[in-house]
Amino acid sequence: MLLRTYQKTTLFAVIIAFFGVTVPLHAQAPKPTPGVVFRMQPINRLVENAFFLAEAVGMKEQAKMIEGSLKGLTGPKGIEGIDPEKPIGLYGNIGPNLIDSEVVGLIPIADEKTFVEMLGKLNLQAKKGENGNYVMNIPNSPFPMFFKFKDGYMCATIRDEKGIDDKKLLSPKELLSVEKTGVMSISLNLSGLPEDLIKNIVPQIELQIAEAKQKKIPGETPAVQKLRNDVSEMLLQFIVQVFTQGDDLTMKVDMDRKAGDIGLGVSFKGKNGSELAKTIAGMGAGKSMGAGMISKDSVLHMNMNSVIPATARKDFIKVFQEGINKSIEDEKDAGKKGIMEKMAKALAPTLELGTMDAVMEVRKTSNGKFAFLTAMKIAEGKKIEEVIKLLYKDLPDSEKKKLSLDFAKAGDTNVHKVDILVQPADVKNFGSEPGYLAISNDVILFAGGEKSLPLVNEALSSSAKPSPIFEFEIAFNKAAGLLTKEFADAVEVAEKIFKENPNSDKLKLTLEGGKELSLKMSMKSTVLTFFKAADGSK
Repeated sequence: MLLRTYQKTTLFAVIIAFFGVTVPLHAQAPKPTPGVVFRMQPINRLVENAFFLAEAVGMKEQAKMIEGSLKGLTGPKGIEGIDPEKPIGLYGNIGPNLIDSEVVGLIPIADEKTFVEMLGKLNLQAKKGENGNYVMNIPNSPFPMFFKFKDGYMCATIRDEKGIDDKKLLSPKELLSVEKTGVMSISLNLSGLPEDLIKNIVPQIELQIAEAKQKKIPGETPAVQKLRNDVSEMLLQFIVQVFTQGDDLTMKVDMDRKAGDIGLGVSFKGKNGSELAKTIAGMGAGKSMGAGMISKDSVLHMNMNSVIPATARKDFIKVFQEGINKSIEDEKDAGKKGIMEKMAKALAPTLELGTMDAVMEVRKTSNGKFAFLTAMKIAEGKKIEEVIKLLYKDLPDSEKKKLSLDFAKAGDTNVHKVDILVQPADVKNFGSEPGYLAISNDVILFAGGEKSLPLVNEALSSSAKPSPIFEFEIAFNKAAGLLTKEFADAVEVAEKIFKENPNSDKLKLTLEGGKELSLKMSMKSTVLTFFKAADGSK
């Protein structure tokens, strides 16, 4: 009995505190879209998902106790009047001085009388006014709370009851729809931020960046300083655009207990027709050479497909040229100096491309070992290869033996064999075969590990595919052999955890542009189970 009383008191103290610390409401013209919206799924769904996560990390029994306690609190009139089957929310508009912001909290109600009686048990006396609104003093708060019951919800605000006027209240059903809520989400409408607030924030950011630009770094050359300042300026311009041209910024947690999916996402939009929106649209899924090289047998891959802004590109080239010119100047050997000059000229077209299109992939071979591939888009690669061959001539014989030029052909591209030292501990995973370097006119790649020569042919004959800005994916079941240094029993644990569903082993992270800029992480709950079990096997 004492435990139940404590649980009830704690639960509702948290709810009251939730509203007690919200920003006071100030009369402000209503807006079609709230400046801020916080959404949380129904209490019962939260409990189910908490149980789902606890089960994944081996805390099933502890979760059962919590689940049982909450079920014990739930009756025909909900949990002391609160409806555990409806979502919870909060919305409002940010004021110029923050303290004058609007906030309205939404708590689902199963039985109004029971809820008010519960408040009395917590020494929170709610008095009903003639207009049907309740007023309640909150301990340690200078402002009272006002609330009313409407559409199955307690609608509450602080200090000024105008915020819960029927003409201003938003529909909880529309605001807290399942697709918008997920497990939990928060949305910020940047286009609704007051101009006075933006005018206060932006100068502070400008000041911080100006101070960073003025900072002197020992040993920094003028070219490096110019690059650093230009990057700082681009950052400032982007931040200003976010505040002046941004629209919706949303963070959302999603779970699907039945499918075993866990997801976390952050998305951002610019106002329609704004420069920011155009910039984000330009970051949409362009075709990537690296993405086309990723195999269905991939156990781990990371690829990047982005455009380097023109200003930063020019300054980066200057920094590179400054560095290479210094190295050339310091070189006393005339022959080496000439080769360095040729290499600088050969690399210049690649630097001027203004794109970063690269991939790193590890795949599993038919005999259970691994091969890897790294590749990057370049320009005028044949010139780079010519310089490498010039460098080869000056290598000592002991080093020449490690490189066999023109060892094979992949189409019309030469493939060079490179003897690489494979550590004994890695032989079981990657074998002891040499690596292979290939440079076509637009790609430089290196492959190594078990049966890696065929990878070169396959990669060079692949076609570019649409790709996000960044993507990382790992399949823990297939890649378990690569984790044995960290987790000795990783292979055995993976076989056990993923036995029933071998494809439930993936973790994926993506950054995409287009209609919105979004960062997403997704994985299966069995990945958590794997890490918990593997960590316990140390």
